[in-house]
Amino acid sequence: MTRQCLRYAWLVIVSMLPAAASAQVVIAPGAGSDPVIRVLNPDGSASSVLVYDSIFKGGVRVALGDVDGDGIVDIITGAGATGGPHVKVFSGADLSLLASFFAYDPIFSGGIFVAAGDVNGDGRADIITGAGAGGAPHVKVFSGADLSVLASFFAYAPAHLGGVSVAAGDVNGDGRADIITGAGPGGGPHVRVFSGADLSDLASFYAYVPFFTGGVAVASLDFNGDGLADIVTGAGPGGGPHVRVFSGADLSGLASFYAYDPFFTGGVSVGAADFDGDGQPELVTGAGPGGGPHVMLFRVPNLAVIGSFYAFDPFFAGGIFIGSLPGGGEPLRFTSAPSTTFTAGSPATFTVTAVGTPTPTITVTGTLPAGVFFQDNGNGTGTLGTPLALAGTGGVYPLTFTATSSAGAATQAFTLTVQEGPSFTSPGSATFTVGTLGTFAVTTTTPAGSPTPTLSASLVPPGLTFTDNGDGTGTLAGIATGTGGISTAIITATNSAGTATQSLMLTLNAVPVVTSANTTTFTAGTAGSFAVTTTGFPLPTVTVSGALPSGVMFAGAAAAAR
Repeated sequence: MTRQCLRYAWLVIVSMLPAAASAQVVIAPGAGSDPVIRVLNPDGSASSVLVYDSIFKGGVRVALGDVDGDGIVDIITGAGATGGPHVKVFSGADLSLLASFFAYDPIFSGGIFVAAGDVNGDGRADIITGAGAGGAPHVKVFSGADLSVLASFFAYAPAHLGGVSVAAGDVNGDGRADIITGAGPGGGPHVRVFSGADLSDLASFYAYVPFFTGGVAVASLDFNGDGLADIVTGAGPGGGPHVRVFSGADLSGLASFYAYDPFFTGGVSVGAADFDGDGQPELVTGAGPGGGPHVMLFRVPNLAVIGSFYAFDPFFAGGIFIGSLPGGGEPLRFTSAPSTTFTAGSPATFTVTAVGTPTPTITVTGTLPAGVFFQDNGNGTGTLGTPLALAGTGGVYPLTFTATSSAGAATQAFTLTVQEGPSFTSPGSATFTVGTLGTFAVTTTTPAGSPTPTLSASLVPPGLTFTDNGDGTGTLAGIATGTGGISTAIITATNSAGTATQSLMLTLNAVPVVTSANTTTFTAGTAGSFAVTTTGFPLPTVTVSGALPSGVMFAGAAAAAR
């Protein structure tokens, strides 16, 4: 088969793999390749990312962990043999560079091993490093939050210069990642486990016959479902592809098998990733130096093969490394925000997210507003939402979310604010007197948590002005002009949740004024009339006083109406 055909076959195999879960599966090459990592994405697609300068051919080591606390697994890389102890962290969301630093003296050229796990319990994965071959078995832990050094120690005798491989997992069930180490080439297959809380020695054993000096690769996953990280080992170069799994609880053997042909002597790298998205990580292996870049995926605990493919060009024989998740009972915690805001009368949803191993179920307590529902999605998320929140539900609702699994429970205090548009509380009518200064206060109310509305007015009578006071109230004031009457002003209150209007009936009273002439002349014996006219509001009545001549009468109502 030609190289081109082999490459085509590799692409076909990748396209047939099941879609990955939210945790990406990442494979890195050993020495002799460009320093790229192969990322298998949640949608089943794959991409290559150059992580160091292309002239460097020492290979890459890789690990996975949520370093930035956004709920998405990030990618941690370490330069391989002949490279400096250069660590990089790439965002799992967009592969942007989150951090770049040297874990040891930059002149050290033995490369570096990396792992990730929440050692200090702050909800972020911390970065664990081990010096590569040629260096002492120096292990360091860097805070995922600020890269400060949380721990620095030698896992084995400082005189051992084979380096040290590292992994992380909660072996003792205290909610913190513990540090798992494997002696590098030149030492026996010595595995140790150190408490993440205080670096006390939790376990020390030989994974293979003590006289094997090819070193040992380490990883962790909850193989037997007891909520504790179990320890996975792979024989180093010079040994067969022998994988073993030891119980984190008592170091009893849980599994022992050869991932590839037993006669292959390049060793085997090991890791764990939830490749099929079922909430249970699979055991992942990579062939060591001398073999093709062959990746195998095994379902646990039955070790059924669910994937087999070449991560790089099949002719590449430098070995590969597997990006591994921290194993065991990852502490239950919520990664979604502790509050959200809905608007009454508008559809809305909010996703509640919790992480932990095994995948938790999520429930809610507290009074939900009418029309708002919550459902557990069965994958560590829940949906708080409403197709159309009912009017009148505005307010602040304190809730409590609880994430529960066999590993325990975690709670989150949550605030749901339902904003609602304003309503008017002031009367719908007001009275002013023409020519006299007057004021009228417009008031509104909004439910708790709703924005203060802005107020405006239209069709305001001459002489009056409307002022928005900026606090949900307004003032209609001034000296009305004209002859009085009844008019209607339109008051509008608006916030981001809605708009309310009020038709404000304005009565403009005006003092009566006689507008007709103050004299008239009649002729005796001849019929005559004179109209007395007035202005004013309400409509005035007109009366007369004084002695009227004989035959002259006054009709007040008629006069007033003229």
